Amino acid sequence: MTVTGDRIRRELVFRVENHAHATPQEPRGEAYGGLAILARLAKLFEWRDLTFAQTNGRFVAEWRVPASERGVAGQAD
Repeated sequence: MTVTGDRIRRELVFRVENHAHATPQEPRGEAYGGLAILARLAKLFEWRDLTFAQTNGRFVAEWRVPASERGVAGQAD
């Protein structure tokens, strides 16, 4: 897993890689499982650019998350 901060876009970029044992498929309908759960979390938390791919024998999931600076204690971020 790699987490990178993009200061210009004010986002965190998450990239998860594992050995691919099968070709990933986009979650469809009411499917349940790892990809479907990740897709629902992305929608719920407004993650951006969620992608699933198989690259060089590895399964790769990547997405972006809006980031903000922490505010003063006791106040909203």
